[in-house]
Amino acid sequence: VSPKINRAAWQNIDASSLARSVMAVDEQVLMESRSKSEQLYSWFANMTAIFPLLGILGTVISLLPMVADMENMQQNFFAALTSTLWGLIFAIAAKIADAPLAAKMEENDKELELLLARRPEIEEMESVTV
Repeated sequence: VSPKINRAAWQNIDASSLARSVMAVDEQVLMESRSKSEQLYSWFANMTAIFPLLGILGTVISLLPMVADMENMQQNFFAALTSTLWGLIFAIAAKIADAPLAAKMEENDKELELLLARRPEIEEMESVTV
């Protein structure tokens, strides 16, 4: 019994067919898609950085009235700690989500650069096989 070898689907396609499928992808569409994904990721990364600041802001806003109103000190202090807690919870959750997103963004950038670098080779292959 011989061992089975799993091959990727693209390995079963001949070179000219692969070249035609890659050529069908418009470079401008790829660059627009890359730009949009970078903008969305930038927005996400900025939101991740803002969450702890929102928690601190909530703490300060809750603690300021405590100075003027010592009777409701416990209620104001609880509100201050609660806003800090929620800011930290969202910051930690966003940071956890950021790890795989950052890795995927980096991987996509490398793959796009490799594809764009290989386009002249693919165009040359296409002109030879046609």
